Amino acid sequence: MAKARREESTLSPGFWVALTLRPRTAPLRCYVGKVQSVDDHGVRITLVEWLTGTADNYDLFIPWSNLESALIATPDHDLSGFREEASKWQNRMCGDAAEGEEGSAEQNAAADRPRD
Repeated sequence: MAKARREESTLSPGFWVALTLRPRTAPLRCYVGKVQSVDDHGVRITLVEWLTGTADNYDLFIPWSNLESALIATPDHDLSGFREEASKWQNRMCGDAAEGEEGSAEQNAAADRPRD
């Protein structure tokens, strides 16, 4: 008897993700959170609260057209390992100006503030 193949989408509710956005799409270039919903328009995640390691912050919707890449952890992955890797991923994408043209998260936020 053949085992039925389980179809799973790339992103599904319950997955943890670090999503990299196109430059200047949002205040940060990368967001980490838990997928809440996925539809034809994009993905909605609840942002991680780094102090507790839980997804109990605000939600963020990202249209597919603004998504460049994703680090993904399914329920089968080790979440503690994912949190560590996702933190590094986010820091590299948002915080190390030496590695790319984007500035640090603080520099990006400062650049977006209105000037007097």
